[in-house]
Amino acid sequence: MIRYTFSKHIKFRQEKDCILICNCKLLHDFKVGLEFGNFIERINRGVILEEIRYEKERLLFKDFQTMKMLSELSIKQIKPDDFKQADIFMEKYLYLGSRPRTYQFLLKKLKENPSLFSGLYLDNEIIGVIQGFPRKDYILLSEIAIDEKFRNRGFGSMLLKEFEKKALEYNYLYIKTGAEDTAIIFYSANGYLPSLFIQVKEKDEKQTLKILEKEKCEIKEISHLNRITGIEIASQNCNLSKLKNLRKLLSPLSAQFLFTKQLKNLTRR
Repeated sequence: MIRYTFSKHIKFRQEKDCILICNCKLLHDFKVGLEFGNFIERINRGVILEEIRYEKERLLFKDFQTMKMLSELSIKQIKPDDFKQADIFMEKYLYLGSRPRTYQFLLKKLKENPSLFSGLYLDNEIIGVIQGFPRKDYILLSEIAIDEKFRNRGFGSMLLKEFEKKALEYNYLYIKTGAEDTAIIFYSANGYLPSLFIQVKEKDEKQTLKILEKEKCEIKEISHLNRITGIEIASQNCNLSKLKNLRKLLSPLSAQFLFTKQLKNLTRR
């Protein structure tokens, strides 16, 4: 079934007595009653025609189609030949000039695990990307980004659910992902549980562990790679104050929340 949302040139806002919808490309305005407010928001987040129950909403939806105010919203597997386009998108909306993984590394992972690399498309325009790969005993969700013009519409969660469905095909118990401070609400809302993860130089490991013991931090796991020590610390909640305090005390190479979700608890849809 095809999912639709408003085309990128459609804007709307609530007035006192109506909802004003503007086609910014054609400079046309369209008014609907306030009773359609929830339905307009559902379209904004993506709706399937067959799932619209009320006749008035179906008629309004068809009016939007006639006026070419809607676009198809779809998730497609990224093919190796299309990965350059996806990577340029990630450079613009996620990496911002500083990337943790090279293009060639990710292209190799795409070829090895094609089902874990997906793009979100508005008609034929890419507006979101999610990608990941198996790592040790879990699936790493390595990158996710949404075009800033389409954020706060549930599209990130839509991509995440698709990634989780694909991850079920692999024989791993968990999905794990690192997250910036601004993403903690997103992952928490999608059922991911937090821990803290810091990286220090291997030569600083002993001193770091002493400080963590003094701070009464529960160490979950210690890993080593390229003379860098990774330390995962248990956390009952997304305590930003604790994270900022550890950054101040340790001056680590990096410190962030690590989010985990058990694949065995996911529901197939």
